[in-house]
Amino acid sequence: FFQVNNSIDFVSNTNIDDYSAIHEMFYNKSYTEIIKYYESGNIKSSDELHKLELLYYLGMSYYHLGIFSYSLKILRKYIQIYLKSQKQQDNVVNFANALNTLFKLMLKNSNYAKSEHY
Repeated sequence: FFQVNNSIDFVSNTNIDDYSAIHEMFYNKSYTEIIKYYESGNIKSSDELHKLELLYYLGMSYYHLGIFSYSLKILRKYIQIYLKSQKQQDNVVNFANALNTLFKLMLKNSNYAKSEHY
């Protein structure tokens, strides 16, 4: 059904409509649609902030659907990119939510040492 693209990269053409569409889907709780949209390979963004937010929406969509292994992988990638980002101030709320979600995932997996890390 769902397959995570191992590269978790985006095509390098800027397309604001992709970002807007996924943003709207997330706030409408259309998590399955976000995943399908991502898997279609049509997501294009070269804007650093948009890439961060798209990863966040994807990881959180998997989380909300209970697909925790994919959520964990993508949210970890999101955190790695965020920590190297020049756009940290613009994305701090999503960063905090991602850390909180990773904390919950680690607790769910009884990985208490890592949960303290997040």
